[in-house]
Amino acid sequence: MPARLGAVLCCVALTFVNAPAAAADSWSCTYKNLTIGPDVPGEAKIRIDGEWLDWIVDVPVVGPMGEPVPVPGHSGEYQHKPMTFRNQLLENNDAGIVAVTSQSHLVSGIGPLVGATVISIGKSNGDFRMGSVMAGDVQELMSGYCTPNPDTPRNKVGH
Repeated sequence: MPARLGAVLCCVALTFVNAPAAAADSWSCTYKNLTIGPDVPGEAKIRIDGEWLDWIVDVPVVGPMGEPVPVPGHSGEYQHKPMTFRNQLLENNDAGIVAVTSQSHLVSGIGPLVGATVISIGKSNGDFRMGSVMAGDVQELMSGYCTPNPDTPRNKVGH
């Protein structure tokens, strides 16, 4: 009987070790959007929500003809709105974070879109990468650094 209890406790302990982080984990990221050009900077927020990683980025508000919408009374400034991209959290431990989103569907006029986008963050140095593996193409999309926000427990960042 004690051996059985030990096996059960071991399995329960392993389940908690591999469990996703608490919802309070959040990161601020700066990056270069490599699909546009290496000198195009960007900023995003990452929020861990149970089994999900939310990538939150401000995108320009566009008008009916695809033009950016100006901020009223502010010359040269344009409206933005937050957009959230949800990714399945695969790993979140002392070493880092790995999340992925996948797709497989037909796009009118283009054909099949099949593949995955991966987000990775090294917690010891904040190294951030986003890349995609699509049928017929592999591409690094973004490269930069993320820092934990104050509400993220220090033991979650490799310190």
